[in-house]
Amino acid sequence: MSRLTAYRVPPQMEFKAARELRENGHRAYVPRDLADKRRPPIARGYVFSGGKHAFARHVRSPVGPVPTDQLARLYQLRHSVQEVPVALKAGDRVEIKVGPFASVTGTLARLHGRRRWMVDLGNRVVSARVDTLIRIDPG
Repeated sequence: MSRLTAYRVPPQMEFKAARELRENGHRAYVPRDLADKRRPPIARGYVFSGGKHAFARHVRSPVGPVPTDQLARLYQLRHSVQEVPVALKAGDRVEIKVGPFASVTGTLARLHGRRRWMVDLGNRVVSARVDTLIRIDPG
């Protein structure tokens, strides 16, 4: 089983530190959430590498060795939490939970992108994220 060392890096310098290590001939990994479009690091403030160059500017102190199977588990833990899809369909009555239209009820008009619905409030139509909607049971 191979091991990598976890190194502390300054805030938001994970990618610069990894590039610096790669330029000096070391393997360097920054685990990222590939599901997110911005692709932020999963382990903020850390870079995982096989070694450290003596003049590495962005790489700080070593934390300790990490087996690669535990490093791979970071990806599994991040992606094992699945969002429970809310069974919404056009025509459902919903209440908006947050934002300028909080506690306003309306009818779902149509899907707008992957995670947004157009909600008809009667006098206007607004866009709302799926996680900000509560379905109101008829009855």
